[in-house]
Amino acid sequence: MKNLSIVFLVITFAFLTGLAFATPQDSKFDAFKVEVKGTDKKGNILFIPGLGCPGKVWDATVKNFQGEYKCHVFTLAGFAGQPALKGANLAQIKDQVIAYIDHKKLKNVSLIGHSLGGFMSFWIASERPNLIKKVVSVDGLPFLGAMQNPYATSKSMRPMAQQMKENMLKPQSEDVAVKMQTRTLKTMITDQKHLDQVLQWNLKSDREAVAQAMYDMYTVDLRGKVANIKAPTLVMGVWWGKDFGSPLEAIRQTYLGQIKKIPNHQFLMHEKAKHFIMYDDPAWFQTQLKKFLNK
Repeated sequence: MKNLSIVFLVITFAFLTGLAFATPQDSKFDAFKVEVKGTDKKGNILFIPGLGCPGKVWDATVKNFQGEYKCHVFTLAGFAGQPALKGANLAQIKDQVIAYIDHKKLKNVSLIGHSLGGFMSFWIASERPNLIKKVVSVDGLPFLGAMQNPYATSKSMRPMAQQMKENMLKPQSEDVAVKMQTRTLKTMITDQKHLDQVLQWNLKSDREAVAQAMYDMYTVDLRGKVANIKAPTLVMGVWWGKDFGSPLEAIRQTYLGQIKKIPNHQFLMHEKAKHFIMYDDPAWFQTQLKKFLNK
């Protein structure tokens, strides 16, 4: 349990970090910015990045898929310099993403989300199961609060989540922020160039937006709700805590326990990559993604 507690702390920090054109009618959606690229020969893909990251985190992936899919690349309000939506929470952002799909009358929609984006993808697909064709979650789970304790509930996590939110909003110098986030990102990204880029994105993110999103992921439990998902779902996970001696099988079971109610799911564990799988092993990531989408 000691090792799993260390893993839990690392994962918590990890979630602090997973332009072509915008038509005039897009201005009604103030919870995000959307860049659209490609052609919809095979359908539409909505790419949702992790907390603190912009849509650019998906650049290499979009490049590989825009020849066959229309790619809608999101940057959520408050992240990586995108203007924050004051008072917004993840539920409001989720509702606007669904409204965007309806408004655009998008067909054959697949969701691909990293970290927080994976959490959002589960939420959207479980709330509107007939709207989504496929779901891919890149190291994102239905309930962050259960990473340490599978018996945690939304109610039991609220005091801790509130305290965490308040701590995140306390004044902090830029030097301290850089040191803390650099230390955290080293557990999530191997390549220094990518680490530096993600660091800059996070430093440009609105602290209130980040703190609220973290609170929501700790208090919104989708483990039961994901049973509504009709779309085939691929979840990619990583061996969190291997450097601390956490057993691979224990981490695997943590993932499987959260997604077991999804009727049609597939789980892949990458034993070497860190949290940003698409950066750490792009060849493996792209291969698995293409294989799943082409089924």
